[in-house]
Amino acid sequence: MGMFDYLRCEMPLPADPPPPRIDWWQTKGAPGMPYLRRLVIDGSGRLVRSSAPYSTAAEAEAADEAFADFHGDIEFHAVDRSGCRYSYVARFTEGRCVRIWRSPPEDEGGE
Repeated sequence: MGMFDYLRCEMPLPADPPPPRIDWWQTKGAPGMPYLRRLVIDGSGRLVRSSAPYSTAAEAEAADEAFADFHGDIEFHAVDRSGCRYSYVARFTEGRCVRIWRSPPEDEGGE
């Protein structure tokens, strides 16, 4: 099993289909390597570190800088209680989430 980060999204997710009520999603797409961090897309669209197991203050500072200027996509996933898999993609431009869309499950094909 590979490593991943946990992600909480405080921005609204697309309503069709209705998103599941999940507090922490899994992602391998956050800046830097996955380290079992807890990350948050806050209500204003910023990507912030909730808490992290960094060994030095310099590592934590470098991670915060990477989040502040992040430009790209982060895909995050979860499985609800009924076994349905949900995947979303958050697009970041200059450190802000500008769009979130549902990514179809692998068995439905790609975009």
